[in-house]
Amino acid sequence: MSTRPNKKYVADRKKRARAESEEVKRWKVAISLAIVAAPVGPLVTGTWKLKPGGWHPLPVDERERIAKMATETDKCTHFPPPETELSKVICTILLSDLHSGGRYESGERITWRYVAKNLELMAGAFVFVFLAAMILLALGAQYWGMAEEIAADERALTGGSRAPDSKAGERWL
Repeated sequence: MSTRPNKKYVADRKKRARAESEEVKRWKVAISLAIVAAPVGPLVTGTWKLKPGGWHPLPVDERERIAKMATETDKCTHFPPPETELSKVICTILLSDLHSGGRYESGERITWRYVAKNLELMAGAFVFVFLAAMILLALGAQYWGMAEEIAADERALTGGSRAPDSKAGERWL
């Protein structure tokens, strides 16, 4: 008695292994594209850039509020009883802002909001590209699989060879 598997069993195993191999290739390509797309997302949309700082003139209501505070404290020299060093420093800074007509405000800093915004964009780009790649690769494999089946059927119908001038089956490819 022979322990060798029959030919149909071997052919089925090879076909299943080939299909699994194609599926693994599809996953590898989709994940690779998604990994590349994730950091590219913030670069393309510009969310990685921090907003620059600049000179901002004081609004009218703030100028009036600082002027009132300056007259009440006699230009930051006399304060009410809970006088602290911090209140003197703040008053001096506000008075210098009033004299210069505005203040320089530093640009955007890296905060949790900034990080979250970029991470959300990266995750979204990863998911979108991964799903798009999986769908497109599956459609492509299905299309090419159908084209191969049609070509095999055509070869079977023509006896394995086809005359160069024959147009049979070209409408399917």
